[in-house]
This record gives sequence, structure tokens and C-alpha cells, in this order.
Amino acid sequence: MTATTTTTPAGAFEEARANHSTTIDVDRLSLLGLNQERLPATDDLMAGSLSRLRAMLPRRPLGMREAESIAERQAGRLRSELGVLGPQLKESDLATLPWLTITRREVFPTSGLAMKTDYGWVIVVRSSEAKVRQRFSLAHEIKHCLDDPFIDGLYPAIGGYGSDERTERICDRFAAALLMPRVLLRADWADRLQDIALLARRYDVSRAAMQIRLTQLGLLEPTPRCAVTTTNHAKEMSA
Repeated sequence: MTATTTTTPAGAFEEARANHSTTIDVDRLSLLGLNQERLPATDDLMAGSLSRLRAMLPRRPLGMREAESIAERQAGRLRSELGVLGPQLKESDLATLPWLTITRREVFPTSGLAMKTDYGWVIVVRSSEAKVRQRFSLAHEIKHCLDDPFIDGLYPAIGGYGSDERTERICDRFAAALLMPRVLLRADWADRLQDIALLARRYDVSRAAMQIRLTQLGLLEPTPRCAVTTTNHAKEMSA
């Protein structure tokens, strides 16, 4: 797409928010404080881990369980390709991805945003939020990068959930799996490490995120429906 030049960062951000991921030009990169040289310049951005992770997605609409299962497998594959064997996935590990640039802004209209450029993907994270929330936002936005070429057909409205809501929930599931891998967490639980606060510190996530993840894996009983608030699911996972 052809990008227009704006005079304030807000103008660039508003268009990016409307599409969630978009192609931006050099002018907009400069508004984000990014220089063209800092981004990985390559003629084949689909090569390597990005193409392999995207190849795990069928080119058809996905039901909720299948979409969640694929998100779990993609997260495991990414960890494997990064060579991360322990519980904590560090940002420095993700920073080695040749197609990804990570930056932060203290004042930003959303917790995280993925933007596609001619030089790769830029993920902007709001630095004024808690570190554990920033980590979750970053992992969440990576899933948006993986889904981008197929997003229009992957998550149709189903079961009372709209397409956008389903997309966000699947990105949350990917982020949870990337930061709190099923195999490692189940092993810790089996070894009697069953304190939510200790597990949250071990995996460097919030207690709320850990509690939701343990529930997803069937290690905790679901919260009674009458106790559920209307808090946004993504905020619960990263609080």
C-alpha cells in the first residue's frame, strides 16, 4: 500500500491500529524513532523460522480448538528453533529473529502493536506497563505476525465469538504457550511446584496469567462462572 506522510506520531498510529498490522514507509519508521539501517534488510523475509511457523497454518477457517492447538504447536516450534529449553523465554532470544525488530514507547495508544514494513516486522510495546505485561504483549503480537497473510479466512465468527475477538483470544493462547510451555509447566506441577506465585516468578509472568494457563491445562479447576468479571481476556492474561 502507499503510505501518506503525517506530521505527528498519532497520525501514523491511528492507521496502524485500524488494520492492526500494516505496511509503513520510512517516514513512519522515523516517527517511531527507528532508522532504516536498524531493521533487517533482506530480500526473502519469508525464509527461515517465519515461513516454517506460517506453514503450520492450514489455509482454511479454523474452529476454536484446532486454532488453539495450532497456536500451542507454533509456540513450541518457535521455542525449539530459538533453542530455549528452560522456563524463561527472554526478549533477547526473540531479538535474534532476523525478521523482527522490538521497540518500546512510554506513551502509546495500545499495549502492543505489530507493523509490517519492507524490512521486516516491527513490534512496539508500551513501556509504561508492568514488565510481565510487556512480555505478554510482545508474545501476543508475534502471533499477529504469523497470522498476517491468512488472517481474513482463519478465524470466522463462531460460537458467539466475533472474528476479531477470536483472533485476540488465539493470540493470547499463543502468548501463554510461548511463555508458559505445556510440557515444562506440567513437569513442574508433577514435581509438586504448585504455588502460583512461585510459578509466576519462575516463568516471569503475572500471577493472573499463570492461573489462567494452569486452568487451560486442566491443572486448576475453572473459576466459577458467577465469579468471572467482564475484564478483557488479554488484560487478565497480562495483568
